[in-house]
Amino acid sequence: MARFILPTPGTRTQGFGGNAAYYAQYGQKGHNGFDIGNKSGTPARAAGDGTVYFEGWGKNNGWLGIPAGISVLIDHGDVYSGYAHMSSTIVSKGQTVKQGQIIGYMGATGAATGPHTHFEFLPKPVNTGNGYYGRVNPDIYLNQSSEGNSDMTPNFIKRTYYMVANATPSQAEVDFHMAKSNPESFINGFGDSPLWKRLEAQRNSLIAERDNLQNKLSAEQVKYVALVTDLESINAQLNVANQKIAELDAEIVILKKEPRTGQTVYLDDYSLGSLLSAAFAKLFKIK
Repeated sequence: MARFILPTPGTRTQGFGGNAAYYAQYGQKGHNGFDIGNKSGTPARAAGDGTVYFEGWGKNNGWLGIPAGISVLIDHGDVYSGYAHMSSTIVSKGQTVKQGQIIGYMGATGAATGPHTHFEFLPKPVNTGNGYYGRVNPDIYLNQSSEGNSDMTPNFIKRTYYMVANATPSQAEVDFHMAKSNPESFINGFGDSPLWKRLEAQRNSLIAERDNLQNKLSAEQVKYVALVTDLESINAQLNVANQKIAELDAEIVILKKEPRTGQTVYLDDYSLGSLLSAAFAKLFKIK
Protein backbone atom coordinates (compact mmCIF):
# COMPACT_ATOMS: atom_id res chain seq x y z
CA MET A 1 0.00 0.00 0.00
CA ALA A 2 1.29 3.45 -0.88
CA ARG A 3 2.26 5.47 2.14
CA PHE A 4 0.38 8.47 0.76
CA ILE A 5 -2.60 8.83 -1.55
CA LEU A 6 -3.98 11.61 -3.71
CA PRO A 7 -6.23 13.84 -1.60
CA THR A 8 -9.03 14.19 -4.11
CA PRO A 9 -10.20 12.94 -7.53
CA GLY A 10 -9.94 15.22 -10.53
CA THR A 11 -7.66 16.43 -13.29
CA ARG A 12 -4.09 17.55 -12.66
CA THR A 13 -4.17 21.10 -13.98
CA GLN A 14 -0.65 22.23 -13.04
CA GLY A 15 2.44 20.20 -12.16
CA PHE A 16 5.36 20.77 -9.84
CA GLY A 17 7.90 23.38 -10.97
CA GLY A 18 5.75 24.92 -13.70
CA ASN A 19 4.89 28.57 -14.42
CA ALA A 20 8.28 29.84 -13.27
CA ALA A 21 7.63 33.45 -14.33
CA TYR A 22 4.57 33.72 -12.09
CA TYR A 23 6.19 32.17 -9.02
CA ALA A 24 9.28 34.33 -9.33
CA GLN A 25 7.32 37.07 -7.54
CA TYR A 26 7.29 34.80 -4.50
CA GLY A 27 11.02 34.06 -4.77
CA GLN A 28 10.47 30.51 -6.06
CA LYS A 29 11.70 28.60 -9.12
CA GLY A 30 8.20 27.46 -10.01
CA HIS A 31 5.01 25.89 -8.74
CA ASN A 32 5.72 24.26 -5.36
CA GLY A 33 3.17 21.44 -5.60
CA PHE A 34 0.60 20.26 -8.09
CA ASP A 35 -3.06 21.20 -8.61
CA ILE A 36 -6.04 18.87 -8.95
CA GLY A 37 -9.10 20.49 -10.50
CA ASN A 38 -12.68 19.37 -9.88
CA LYS A 39 -16.06 20.76 -8.82
CA SER A 40 -16.26 23.09 -5.85
CA GLY A 41 -17.24 21.12 -2.76
CA THR A 42 -15.41 17.93 -3.79
CA PRO A 43 -14.13 16.29 -0.57
CA ALA A 44 -10.42 16.66 0.20
CA ARG A 45 -8.92 13.77 2.18
CA ALA A 46 -5.81 13.30 4.28
CA ALA A 47 -3.01 11.82 2.15
CA GLY A 48 -1.76 9.83 5.12
CA ASP A 49 -2.04 9.33 8.88
CA GLY A 50 -0.93 12.31 10.93
CA THR A 51 -1.79 15.28 13.11
CA VAL A 52 -3.23 18.58 11.89
CA TYR A 53 -0.40 21.11 12.25
CA PHE A 54 -2.32 24.09 10.84
CA GLU A 55 -5.88 24.83 9.71
CA GLY A 56 -7.22 28.17 8.51
CA TRP A 57 -6.38 31.03 6.18
CA GLY A 58 -2.88 30.80 4.74
CA LYS A 59 -2.12 34.40 5.69
CA ASN A 60 -1.95 33.17 9.29
CA ASN A 61 0.87 30.71 8.55
CA GLY A 62 4.38 31.73 7.57
CA TRP A 63 4.87 28.77 5.21
CA LEU A 64 1.60 29.17 3.32
CA GLY A 65 0.86 32.90 3.00
CA ILE A 66 -2.08 34.82 1.54
CA PRO A 67 -2.15 33.02 -1.88
CA ALA A 68 -3.01 29.67 -0.23
CA GLY A 69 -6.47 30.75 0.96
CA ILE A 70 -8.13 28.30 3.35
CA SER A 71 -5.56 25.58 3.98
CA VAL A 72 -4.55 22.55 6.04
CA LEU A 73 -1.07 21.26 6.95
CA ILE A 74 -0.76 17.71 8.30
CA ASP A 75 2.31 16.52 10.20
CA HIS A 76 3.22 12.94 9.25
CA GLY A 77 6.32 12.75 11.42
CA ASP A 78 9.05 13.18 8.82
CA VAL A 79 7.13 15.35 6.36
CA TYR A 80 4.19 17.76 6.15
CA SER A 81 1.47 17.50 3.50
CA GLY A 82 -0.36 20.68 2.49
CA TYR A 83 -3.80 21.35 0.99
CA ALA A 84 -4.71 24.83 -0.21
CA HIS A 85 -7.53 26.89 -1.81
CA MET A 86 -10.23 24.95 0.08
CA SER A 87 -13.76 26.29 0.46
CA SER A 88 -13.95 25.04 4.05
CA THR A 89 -12.36 22.60 6.50
CA ILE A 90 -13.77 20.16 9.03
CA VAL A 91 -10.66 19.53 11.14
CA SER A 92 -8.83 21.59 13.75
CA LYS A 93 -5.24 22.07 14.89
CA GLY A 94 -3.92 19.16 16.94
CA GLN A 95 -6.53 16.71 15.65
CA THR A 96 -5.37 13.21 14.68
CA VAL A 97 -6.45 12.14 11.20
CA LYS A 98 -6.31 8.89 9.28
CA GLN A 99 -5.42 8.33 5.64
CA GLY A 100 -8.49 8.96 3.48
CA GLN A 101 -10.34 10.91 6.18
CA ILE A 102 -12.17 13.98 4.86
CA ILE A 103 -10.47 17.15 6.09
CA GLY A 104 -12.35 19.73 4.04
CA TYR A 105 -13.79 20.62 0.66
CA MET A 106 -12.37 21.92 -2.60
CA GLY A 107 -12.77 25.60 -3.36
CA ALA A 108 -11.09 28.60 -4.96
CA THR A 109 -10.01 30.72 -2.00
CA GLY A 110 -6.77 32.69 -2.14
CA ALA A 111 -4.91 33.07 -5.46
CA ALA A 112 -7.02 30.66 -7.49
CA THR A 113 -8.72 31.08 -10.86
CA GLY A 114 -11.09 28.15 -10.30
CA PRO A 115 -11.91 25.35 -7.86
CA HIS A 116 -8.97 23.03 -7.24
CA THR A 117 -6.84 21.51 -4.49
CA HIS A 118 -3.20 22.58 -4.34
CA PHE A 119 -1.26 19.61 -2.93
CA GLU A 120 2.30 19.79 -1.61
CA PHE A 121 4.92 18.18 0.67
CA LEU A 122 7.47 19.80 3.02
CA PRO A 123 10.12 17.35 4.25
CA LYS A 124 11.69 17.84 7.69
CA PRO A 125 13.85 19.71 8.44
CA VAL A 126 12.22 22.26 6.17
CA ASN A 127 14.76 23.74 3.76
CA THR A 128 13.23 27.08 2.83
CA GLY A 129 16.18 27.86 0.54
CA ASN A 130 15.68 25.00 -1.95
CA GLY A 131 13.97 27.28 -4.47
CA TYR A 132 10.49 26.05 -3.62
CA TYR A 133 10.38 27.31 -0.03
CA GLY A 134 10.95 23.83 1.32
CA ARG A 135 8.53 21.95 -0.94
CA VAL A 136 9.43 18.92 -3.03
CA ASN A 137 7.62 17.14 -5.83
CA PRO A 138 4.64 15.23 -4.27
CA ASP A 139 5.14 12.38 -6.72
CA ILE A 140 8.25 11.39 -4.75
CA TYR A 141 6.05 10.52 -1.77
CA LEU A 142 3.09 9.19 -3.70
CA ASN A 143 5.30 6.55 -5.31
CA GLN A 144 6.72 5.30 -2.02
CA SER A 145 5.43 2.18 -0.23
CA SER A 146 5.19 2.02 3.52
CA GLU A 147 6.75 -1.45 3.86
CA GLY A 148 8.93 -2.04 0.81
CA ASN A 149 6.93 -4.11 -1.66
CA SER A 150 4.32 -5.12 0.92
CA ASP A 151 0.87 -3.58 1.11
CA MET A 152 0.58 -4.43 4.79
CA THR A 153 1.32 -2.02 7.64
CA PRO A 154 0.29 -2.18 11.30
CA ASN A 155 -1.89 0.89 10.85
CA PHE A 156 -3.52 -0.61 7.75
CA ILE A 157 -4.35 -3.77 9.67
CA LYS A 158 -5.73 -1.89 12.66
CA ARG A 159 -7.91 0.43 10.55
CA THR A 160 -9.24 -2.35 8.33
CA TYR A 161 -9.78 -4.73 11.24
CA TYR A 162 -11.86 -2.13 13.05
CA MET A 163 -13.80 -1.29 9.90
CA VAL A 164 -14.76 -4.92 9.24
CA ALA A 165 -14.88 -6.48 12.71
CA ASN A 166 -15.77 -3.33 14.67
CA ALA A 167 -13.11 -4.31 17.20
CA THR A 168 -9.54 -3.41 18.09
CA PRO A 169 -7.07 -6.17 17.15
CA SER A 170 -4.57 -7.52 19.63
CA GLN A 171 -0.88 -7.20 18.91
CA ALA A 172 -0.81 -10.95 18.20
CA GLU A 173 -3.42 -10.50 15.46
CA VAL A 174 -1.48 -7.60 13.95
CA ASP A 175 1.73 -9.66 14.04
CA PHE A 176 -0.07 -12.59 12.43
CA HIS A 177 -1.10 -10.56 9.39
CA MET A 178 2.22 -8.72 9.24
CA ALA A 179 4.01 -12.08 9.16
CA LYS A 180 1.91 -13.04 6.14
CA SER A 181 3.07 -9.79 4.50
CA ASN A 182 0.10 -10.06 2.18
CA PRO A 183 -3.22 -8.17 2.18
CA GLU A 184 -4.95 -11.44 1.30
CA SER A 185 -4.21 -12.71 4.81
CA PHE A 186 -6.48 -9.99 6.14
CA ILE A 187 -9.03 -9.97 3.36
CA ASN A 188 -9.57 -13.73 3.69
CA GLY A 189 -10.29 -13.38 7.36
CA PHE A 190 -8.88 -13.56 10.88
CA GLY A 191 -7.35 -16.96 11.59
CA ASP A 192 -10.03 -19.63 11.09
CA SER A 193 -12.85 -17.16 10.48
CA PRO A 194 -12.83 -16.12 6.80
CA LEU A 195 -14.15 -12.67 6.09
CA TRP A 196 -16.59 -13.99 3.50
CA LYS A 197 -18.26 -16.08 6.20
CA ARG A 198 -18.70 -13.02 8.40
CA LEU A 199 -20.22 -11.06 5.54
CA GLU A 200 -22.43 -13.98 4.52
CA ALA A 201 -23.74 -14.26 8.08
CA GLN A 202 -24.58 -10.55 8.07
CA ARG A 203 -26.31 -10.96 4.70
CA ASN A 204 -28.39 -13.94 5.91
CA SER A 205 -29.40 -12.04 9.02
CA LEU A 206 -30.57 -9.11 6.93
CA ILE A 207 -32.50 -11.41 4.59
CA ALA A 208 -34.30 -12.99 7.57
CA GLU A 209 -35.17 -9.57 8.94
CA ARG A 210 -36.44 -8.45 5.53
CA ASP A 211 -38.63 -11.57 5.13
CA ASN A 212 -40.07 -11.11 8.61
CA LEU A 213 -41.00 -7.51 7.84
CA GLN A 214 -42.54 -8.59 4.52
CA ASN A 215 -44.73 -11.18 6.28
CA LYS A 216 -45.88 -8.59 8.81
CA LEU A 217 -46.72 -6.20 6.00
CA SER A 218 -48.75 -8.86 4.14
CA ALA A 219 -50.74 -9.71 7.29
CA GLU A 220 -51.53 -6.05 7.93
CA GLN A 221 -52.61 -5.62 4.31
CA VAL A 222 -55.13 -8.51 4.69
CA LYS A 223 -56.50 -6.86 7.84
CA TYR A 224 -56.75 -3.58 6.00
CA VAL A 225 -58.75 -5.09 3.10
CA ALA A 226 -61.19 -6.79 5.56
CA LEU A 227 -61.61 -3.58 7.52
CA VAL A 228 -62.33 -1.57 4.36
CA THR A 229 -64.97 -4.15 3.32
CA ASP A 230 -66.67 -3.98 6.73
CA LEU A 231 -66.66 -0.21 6.66
CA GLU A 232 -68.25 -0.15 3.22
CA SER A 233 -71.04 -2.57 4.34
CA ILE A 234 -71.76 -0.58 7.50
CA ASN A 235 -71.79 2.65 5.51
CA ALA A 236 -74.35 1.17 3.04
CA GLN A 237 -76.63 0.05 5.90
CA LEU A 238 -76.34 3.45 7.48
CA ASN A 239 -77.41 5.13 4.25
CA VAL A 240 -80.51 2.86 3.99
CA ALA A 241 -81.49 3.61 7.60
CA ASN A 242 -81.08 7.34 7.05
CA GLN A 243 -83.25 7.17 3.93
CA LYS A 244 -86.07 5.34 5.77
CA ILE A 245 -85.91 7.80 8.66
CA ALA A 246 -86.18 10.68 6.20
CA GLU A 247 -89.26 9.08 4.55
CA LEU A 248 -90.99 8.53 7.90
CA ASP A 249 -90.21 12.08 8.98
CA ALA A 250 -91.86 13.39 5.82
CA GLU A 251 -94.97 11.21 6.31
CA ILE A 252 -95.29 12.29 9.95
CA VAL A 253 -95.19 15.93 8.93
CA ILE A 254 -97.96 15.37 6.38
CA LEU A 255 -100.19 13.49 8.85
CA LYS A 256 -99.78 16.14 11.50
CA LYS A 257 -101.00 18.79 9.09
CA GLU A 258 -104.13 16.79 7.77
CA PRO A 259 -107.42 18.70 8.64
CA ARG A 260 -110.48 16.94 10.37
CA THR A 261 -113.15 17.26 7.61
CA GLY A 262 -115.70 15.02 5.83
CA GLN A 263 -116.91 11.72 7.38
CA THR A 264 -113.83 11.10 9.40
CA VAL A 265 -114.86 9.94 12.88
CA TYR A 266 -112.63 10.60 15.85
CA LEU A 267 -113.34 8.63 19.01
CA ASP A 268 -112.63 11.55 21.25
CA ASP A 269 -115.52 13.50 19.63
CA TYR A 270 -118.31 11.08 20.81
CA SER A 271 -119.42 9.62 24.08
CA LEU A 272 -119.76 5.86 24.47
CA GLY A 273 -123.58 6.10 24.61
CA SER A 274 -123.75 7.98 21.36
CA LEU A 275 -121.62 5.37 19.67
CA LEU A 276 -123.81 2.49 20.93
CA SER A 277 -127.02 4.23 19.84
CA ALA A 278 -125.65 4.77 16.40
CA ALA A 279 -124.55 1.13 16.19
CA PHE A 280 -127.94 -0.29 17.28
CA ALA A 281 -129.80 2.02 14.98
CA LYS A 282 -127.74 0.85 12.06
CA LEU A 283 -127.98 -2.80 13.08
CA PHE A 284 -131.79 -2.89 13.59
CA LYS A 285 -132.53 -0.20 11.08
CA ILE A 286 -134.14 1.94 13.71
CA LYS A 287 -135.24 5.27 12.43
